Amino acid sequence: MSHQGVKMLNKVFFITAFLAYYGLQQVDALDCYKCTSILDCRAPHLVTCSNAEANETSVFLGRYHNHVPTVNQSSYFKCISLNYTSITTDEWKGCAHPQAYACSLMLNNANYVRTCSTCNTNKCNGSGSSSSSFYSILVGTLLALILAKFY
Repeated sequence: MSHQGVKMLNKVFFITAFLAYYGLQQVDALDCYKCTSILDCRAPHLVTCSNAEANETSVFLGRYHNHVPTVNQSSYFKCISLNYTSITTDEWKGCAHPQAYACSLMLNNANYVRTCSTCNTNKCNGSGSSSSSFYSILVGTLLALILAKFY
C-alpha cells in the first residue's frame, strides 16, 4: 500500500473512531423532564442529564431531607419526579445521581407526605400531556389499521 493510501486509511480510522465515540456518548445520554415548582411542572421542559443537573436536584432534596449524600460525579443518571405535600405542595422533576438514593432519604419533617419515583429511560418522568398524546396516537393508529382491514 502506498504512503498516500496509509494516510487515507489513518484518516478514515480516526473519523470512524471519533464518530463511534460520539455515538456512544449520545446513546448514553438520558433526557428527562425538568420543572422546579408546581406551576413550572404544568409545562416541564426536556434536559439532558449531567452532573450539574443532578447536583441541582441534590440541592432541592436538601430542603426536605437531612444527610443528602454528596455525589461529585456520576457516569449515569436517573430521571426523578418528586412531590412534597404538607400545608403547601412542592414539585420537582429532573435528573438525579443514582448514588443519592433520593426516594429512600428520611424526611426532616414528619408532616410532609412525599411521592417519589425514579426511572432510567428517556422522558420517563412524564410531562403529563405527552403520555396521553402517546396513547391517543396509539389508539388512533390501531383503529385506522382495523378499519383499513375491513374496508
